[in-house]
Amino acid sequence: MNYHVEGTFSWDADGFPAIRLENGTMPLADGKEIRVSNGEDWISGIHIYGDLLRGDRIEMLQPGARIRILNK
Repeated sequence: MNYHVEGTFSWDADGFPAIRLENGTMPLADGKEIRVSNGEDWISGIHIYGDLLRGDRIEMLQPGARIRILNK
């Protein structure tokens, strides 16, 4: 069953990208399609070690940014 996981972007204790959830953290794998909220709209892209790849643009994810992934 597929479901969405939503939380905030952070770095874990070992310095790896993670999603902070209400009950802990979850690793954020490279190559995962994610959606990021800029406060109003959600934008889509591919996560690559703390960055969001959107077509030919790369944007750095900021700690605390709202992110949503489809967890299969």
